[in-house]
Amino acid sequence: MKKVGVLIKNQSPIILGEKKWYSEKFLKTRKYIPGAYLRGAITDQLLHCRPNLNYYFDQLICDSQRWGMEIVFPNCYPNLNAYTFPMLLPATAKSCRWKPGFVQDSDFDERHGVFDTLLNQIIFQQALASSIRSRQPSRSLNLIQDAYRDLIEQGTLYCSVCHEVADSYQVEYAKPHGKFLEIPVRTCWQTESDLPCNQKGGESSADQGQIIESINERTWFLGFAFLPADQSLLTLYRDSLENITHLGETGDQGAGKVEIKVKEIEDHSLSIKQRILKFNQKYWQLQEEYSLKKMDEIITINLQSEAILKDQGGRLTTRLSASILIEELRQGYRKISGKDLSDLETVCTEVTSFSRPVYVGGWNSQWKSADDAIPAIARGSVFVFSFSYLSAELLAALEYLEKNGIGENRREGYGQIMICDPFHLETPSVNLQAERKRATPFR
Repeated sequence: MKKVGVLIKNQSPIILGEKKWYSEKFLKTRKYIPGAYLRGAITDQLLHCRPNLNYYFDQLICDSQRWGMEIVFPNCYPNLNAYTFPMLLPATAKSCRWKPGFVQDSDFDERHGVFDTLLNQIIFQQALASSIRSRQPSRSLNLIQDAYRDLIEQGTLYCSVCHEVADSYQVEYAKPHGKFLEIPVRTCWQTESDLPCNQKGGESSADQGQIIESINERTWFLGFAFLPADQSLLTLYRDSLENITHLGETGDQGAGKVEIKVKEIEDHSLSIKQRILKFNQKYWQLQEEYSLKKMDEIITINLQSEAILKDQGGRLTTRLSASILIEELRQGYRKISGKDLSDLETVCTEVTSFSRPVYVGGWNSQWKSADDAIPAIARGSVFVFSFSYLSAELLAALEYLEKNGIGENRREGYGQIMICDPFHLETPSVNLQAERKRATPFR
């Protein structure tokens, strides 16, 4: 499969209507371009007498299964420029309440850094469970005290620099040359008369007197999709997207003018096997320092976009359970090998999760009505699972899920995931603290 990047730059303010407030007077914009907008733009241009797109519509949307998989139009997220790769901080990331953000070189921009708390919280939960099962109350009390003290000292509960409260911190970031940089998204609120469409004398499709939020022009967006290694498909995909000239609300009247480039990308990131190994090495190191029993290998499922999931009864759910994950893995492995995973490979236990529910939908500008709201899981959510045996077959199934996503409506950008986000390793070491505590027992 080929990794393809969809690079978008808006030449005018872009309005990606999310929801309306106060009797539909205020229209708030999304901070990213949903994949549904890309699919919809192909259809919209076809309806506006551009028959040259009819071929692309038939090949990529109506008959996409002929390629052996659904053709995904990914969500495109803000980016620093055309050469960096945007990533999202997981739900377990935290930063100082008073001086949040990544540490910068400038002395005039003092920030206390961003750190991840997942491994610390897993160790604390295991120490708590160990104290309940233990028959040595004094040792268990020491274990809990040590774990809780580390949560405080390392910044899981408080900032390790100023000792103020640490809050959740979820932003887009890039890592050029190994340095963390936050990706800003600049927006502005305008009345309808300030929009480009009205400055040119056109009639806005928005209601009169509406106050609209838009993303400033010359903002870069980037999304990724995996396509079968078929050059004709890549050409179709590129031509269909690069023919799009406008996206978002009032796109045919001045606002939302975009330039799209599609290109194949060489993937230099760590493989799934390497990420899982590094994550578990850190995890086992912490277990050893606290004299905890070494457990099975664990993995994290990090949602890079909202996910729409259904349980085994076909009902919408806002929780990624072990049974749903195993079913996704089984289906993925059948598609790539024609075989099924063994019972040993599908022994999976949910360890913990950090997630929240959201509703996905939006505003239909053509019909001037709200789209049906569907419950989903928020992007950035983290689910942790343990496996008794991570075989090569299971790793192949996990790689398939990472490339194809999970859940419903994947073709519109939903359900994009990452296995073992490397940011989970951005946590302070506890070696010195553990040695100090062994030498000075708790009283």
